[in-house]
Amino acid sequence: MAAGTVAAWSAYWRSGALHSLDTSGQVGEFAMLADWIGWLDALPDGARVADLACGNGLLARLALGLEGARHEPGRRVHAVDIAELAPRWVHAIDPVRREQLRWHERTPIEDLPAVEGGFDAFCSQFGFEYAEPTAAVAALSRGAAADARLCFIVHHADSIFVRQGAGERAALHWLLEPAGLFDTATRVAENLVARFRGAAMGAAAERVRREYNRLQQDLDRYGTEHPERQPVLGEAREAVHAALVHAAQTGDAQWLSRQREAFDFALLRLENLIRVARTEQQIAGLQAELAASGWGMMPPGLVHQPGTGTLLGWRMQGRFRPPSRSTTPTG
Repeated sequence: MAAGTVAAWSAYWRSGALHSLDTSGQVGEFAMLADWIGWLDALPDGARVADLACGNGLLARLALGLEGARHEPGRRVHAVDIAELAPRWVHAIDPVRREQLRWHERTPIEDLPAVEGGFDAFCSQFGFEYAEPTAAVAALSRGAAADARLCFIVHHADSIFVRQGAGERAALHWLLEPAGLFDTATRVAENLVARFRGAAMGAAAERVRREYNRLQQDLDRYGTEHPERQPVLGEAREAVHAALVHAAQTGDAQWLSRQREAFDFALLRLENLIRVARTEQQIAGLQAELAASGWGMMPPGLVHQPGTGTLLGWRMQGRFRPPSRSTTPTG
């Protein structure tokens, strides 16, 4: 994964987010909770579990017996992610659970750490697909204990996250394009800083102000034409306005720079999400790679949100059974 992408995800997880699902209210953070609890509760006692591309540990929480899952004190949970993380919930758990958990930050799936006896289970929610497939599959097979299980939820190319993300990506491109809202706001901020320091505002500053006001009107029209993009447009408007007020009152334009970086990172994360989402043909190819590496795979299934039927992703499940063992797949 490129350094810029790692930085984008690190910034996101440092914000304290628990998951990477949509934030529009259409899909809740625990949309797949019951399925995950059922799978984790069925693991044998003492299982060594790897939560791959874990983020701030949504699945690790479940594996430790939180959110209604079974607590098995002999279980060991390894949370693995390439980014820097900020799992705030860890500080509130009891010492027994804290002892069961180990974090592996800045660790790609492809460099999965070894544990004595191998991992008995691998789980991932919208994470495994970001890894390089061949190297990641090889890492799983190297690190798996006999009869290890895996369950991955993988982005689907036609899921709500991809469809919604495509619209948000278009809005972010519009906001971040040259001479767009953020570029023009940066010029306004520079003028506000100069005025704070005592400089007079001339004709050039007035032209920039008028251009910024015109872009605000364009933003209104764009939002009317694309109402589904209003959340990201409104967030950008509020962020820019707050940063300009800050620049005018303090002479500091760096807050706007940090706001722009946050939107740059959001665009990068969306572009990566859309890139890694799998079609039916692509998920079949990933299943084939796993099968060739010793995994007995169940047919892939679709994951829908309970109640609404909204498509969320693919479900992949299998058992590690190299050629010397039976390859009959089970859940």
